[in-house]
Amino acid sequence: VRSLVVEPGSITGPVQADAESSRDVVISITQIDEAGWQRLIEAMACEAVWAAKLLEGVVPDGLEDMFLGCGTPLVPSREQVQATGQDAGRRSGWRLAALAWIAAERMHRDPLVILMIRGLACDVLVERIGNHRALRATGESVAHPPILLDPVLAAGPPLAECLDTWWRPHGHVPSVEREPH
Repeated sequence: VRSLVVEPGSITGPVQADAESSRDVVISITQIDEAGWQRLIEAMACEAVWAAKLLEGVVPDGLEDMFLGCGTPLVPSREQVQATGQDAGRRSGWRLAALAWIAAERMHRDPLVILMIRGLACDVLVERIGNHRALRATGESVAHPPILLDPVLAAGPPLAECLDTWWRPHGHVPSVEREPH
């Protein structure tokens, strides 16, 4: 296998057998449609752990179950994979097996490449999850919900009344024992 090109929906590469010239081999994999990705993004946006793990380049626990739960399996079925070779001659099976072996090694080193093969690169998926989470937070991306204070307490006294005493504590300050130095 001279090179390996992993793209959405396919794994391709020229493969040479013995003294024969190299021939292009293609493994085509059905991509997840946009409606399927949207269901997955909505489900993943419910918890920040999905985006955090994917951002770190780590496969989150339960990722395959999440995909199955949304009706779109992460690992394609046999019917969703098709392998073809360019007039591969008598070594066509060998060429396909060689490309599949190298592709499997690549997926072992970087298991999140399956997301790109299924149609959406990992970084794009994380961005879309983040956008969906921000939209769910009414346009704001905040770590903590806003604090609801009593309007009288939140407003405080008028600014003109505080000019001479702004540095003094207002209200009760708890008494704390001092440690001897």
